Amino acid sequence: MIRFLSFLVLFAASSYLYGSTFVYMELGDITERSEAIVRGTVKDTESRYNDERTKIFTYSMIDVKETLKGKVPPVIKVRTFGGRVEDVNMKVPGMPEFRKGEEVFLFLRKNEDFWHVTGMIQGKYTVDKDENGKEYLKNDYKGIIFKKVNADNKLEDMKPEDIPAKYDYADFVSRLKEILQKKVKTDTKK
Repeated sequence: MIRFLSFLVLFAASSYLYGSTFVYMELGDITERSEAIVRGTVKDTESRYNDERTKIFTYSMIDVKETLKGKVPPVIKVRTFGGRVEDVNMKVPGMPEFRKGEEVFLFLRKNEDFWHVTGMIQGKYTVDKDENGKEYLKNDYKGIIFKKVNADNKLEDMKPEDIPAKYDYADFVSRLKEILQKKVKTDTKK
């Protein structure tokens, strides 16, 4: 029994140590910070070391099907930290991962020659369909602890039930378009 309890304590501590904490970004915030918002399909992924062989990056080629914000070419290259090269597997908690063939909805910003996901895991959704063909956006926040800025401008913990991990696609895009239209109206008034 003592051995089992010791294992549970060790497991809980390691889960805490390897998790990531993020300030939760509302839809308006992540939209504002993104240069582009797209829907597409992952054509291919490739992981490789940087020139110094100190970091692993994964490069995902995304075939863009729809652009809701910004201007992007038909195929974009998204770079993320982490990946597997030979026998080395580098995982970065909170960094989105891509799978070939996966349909994704992304909030992006450009840096150098690559696109990066805004807000790390918060800026990548998988497009999924139910048995009736209705589309949803899903996000896997496993191992992520979210905080929000309260009225006193201090960080406070968020409850897991306060963080939606699944959205109706049509509703989400409708809300997003409203935010984008308000931004255009505000910018034209300036």
